[in-house]
Amino acid sequence: MPGPLVEVADGIHVATSAVYATTSSVVVGGDGSCLLVDPSVTAREVAELSSAVRDRGWSPLAVWSTHDHWDHALDGPGLRDLPRWAAWVQRPSWVSAARADRDGDEELASYVRTHPGERGADLVDAPPAPPPLTDAAGPPGWVGVDWAGRRVLVLVHDAHAVGHSALHVPDVGALLAGDLLSDVEIPLLDTDATDPVGDYLATLDRIAALDDVRVVVPGHGAVGDAAELARRLAADRRYLERLVSEGATAQDPRLTTPWLVHAHHQQAAAIAR
Repeated sequence: MPGPLVEVADGIHVATSAVYATTSSVVVGGDGSCLLVDPSVTAREVAELSSAVRDRGWSPLAVWSTHDHWDHALDGPGLRDLPRWAAWVQRPSWVSAARADRDGDEELASYVRTHPGERGADLVDAPPAPPPLTDAAGPPGWVGVDWAGRRVLVLVHDAHAVGHSALHVPDVGALLAGDLLSDVEIPLLDTDATDPVGDYLATLDRIAALDDVRVVVPGHGAVGDAAELARRLAADRRYLERLVSEGATAQDPRLTTPWLVHAHHQQAAAIAR
């Protein structure tokens, strides 16, 4: 499994992969039904995660992909009988492009080389369906998910990727942030957007308006508490402000790996155009 499932809040379980510290989350309702959020990253990890869910007696209702990057749109034999929910729209040739990204990923390739028999998990072939949403009252921009398990709110935004979603479970103050609010990665922008920095800052503002978050689960990195959420919000804003004002010379303590440094320079060049 991508590391053991750890209950980080009542009914919120998280496993962390050795590949990019990618998190897989399970949101369990009071009736035992559950949502599997971003199961990843290798075929073995996905299979073991789906087996662990069923071994615990939970009934998976759907798999939720927070966005369309390959490491958040993975599949496996234990998941293929489940609906796939996502707010992003699968484009023509998406599968082949995402498969090329997965197969060319250096960290995944390095992990596979040192773990015989491992391989990257399969990608979702069929287009995902929009999640069933309600008009349940929530903070501005947040809407309810229509399922019987427990109250879950979703924010659909364009920070990091078009149609990205974040999930908020208010009864325990849990925020599943997708590829935002990481302690190990800088904000990674959708550089094809008209205003990638503006999109990102607007999303951070909407998340900051939540007044009941006690646990934040990033798509990559460590789970944090309310104080850590505040620190990450400030760190992400600071990085984006410096990126705009200083370009590639901007510094951030998370710029520790070659691929992140490369992404940082690409972002600086994109917003300078």
